Amino acid sequence: MPFYVSGETKDWHQLTHRTEFPAGIELLSDHRAAEIESDRKIVRARSYAGLAVTLGYDKLIIATGAKPVIPDISGIDLVHPMHTMSHAFKVHEKIASGKIHKAAIVGVGYIGIEMADALTHRGIEVELVGRSDSVLPTVDPAIGGHIRVELQKHGVRVRTGIAVDQVRRRNG
Repeated sequence: MPFYVSGETKDWHQLTHRTEFPAGIELLSDHRAAEIESDRKIVRARSYAGLAVTLGYDKLIIATGAKPVIPDISGIDLVHPMHTMSHAFKVHEKIASGKIHKAAIVGVGYIGIEMADALTHRGIEVELVGRSDSVLPTVDPAIGGHIRVELQKHGVRVRTGIAVDQVRRRNG
């Protein structure tokens, strides 16, 4: 999504995930895992149409995906989340209007950093704010420090150790 917002990828359809997989990998879309029998190494799943499927495995990886955490703070309705393509379309449209010159990004993790890159690519002044003590807190702090310096070299104002407790529209 950041590549679409930045304008580097003009057609959002080019962002789609794989449609073909190597031999031995089968994608079961529209299915839900209903039961895991770890002692027998099987997963029982059911399609949304009601078809039951039993799958065997050697090793089981549970990858549930991510769900954004939207804080319950005053003014949150003024914020543009970035989780789906419809979110990216809205942000892209706002930028294309030519009325956006400054942006604050809340979150110093992977997506926040990618969005800071995307917006600076579009000539927007960016401030990146997060409550963790370092940028990209899931990596070693020294690496986060290097990333912070690189962001700052590209004009991003980085502010860490700050929790956002309110959002309000700026006058003027």
